[in-house]
Amino acid sequence: MTYPEEPRFVDVFSYSIFRLLVWFRRFGVVVAAISFMAISLVIVLTVIAGPREKPVELPPMYNSMGLQVSNSPFDAKFHRAAVTGGGAQWASIVGQARQIGDPVQRMGFIHRFVTTYVTYTDDIVLYRTNDYWATPSETLARRRGDCEDYAILEMMLLQASGFRGSDIYLTIGYDQIARRDHAVLSLKIDNMLWTLDQRASTPFPTTSVIDFRPILTLSQDNVWLHGFRKKISNQIAAIGR
Repeated sequence: MTYPEEPRFVDVFSYSIFRLLVWFRRFGVVVAAISFMAISLVIVLTVIAGPREKPVELPPMYNSMGLQVSNSPFDAKFHRAAVTGGGAQWASIVGQARQIGDPVQRMGFIHRFVTTYVTYTDDIVLYRTNDYWATPSETLARRRGDCEDYAILEMMLLQASGFRGSDIYLTIGYDQIARRDHAVLSLKIDNMLWTLDQRASTPFPTTSVIDFRPILTLSQDNVWLHGFRKKISNQIAAIGR
């Protein structure tokens, strides 16, 4: 990935910071908002000082650039939820998926299962809280969940069926059409990145997405904050108002 020469943090990453603070304010997560402001300061200093180690690059996705960060406000929820499932149903789905040799077809099989088996339900209805990240077992048992629950279930099924965890990315962002926060999964197969969105019946190339603006991406061992060049950031900010 090529970064612009002498990137200014305020130009490149201001949109992602803004959307996260809006998210925290809406859910009343004051402590998390303060924590994220502190994390943002650390990121600024990191950008100015330069990385001590070579950062793990995020594949180009959603018309943005990714800056690797050490942690995010979602880490605790992500690591609690992103665990392997269990039981006869889990074993059956994983077993069927492993029999599919073509990785694109295997991805499609898992996506179709999840999107047809699980019904979208907001956290406030299902868990009586504004934001809850369910484990795969919880989502399978309830057969209901919201966007990150779909994504986490698919993420862990993909890993269990043979895909590398380092090739699977959970991205939190803002849907410009629905005008609400959203989460999608991305999977790298060979040199192509696919988007798995629970609102679509089949996965599709990430390059075709134009109305989703990423904020944070989490994978098995890494976290990235998304940034946009100044011209794009200004356009996105205007749309998101």
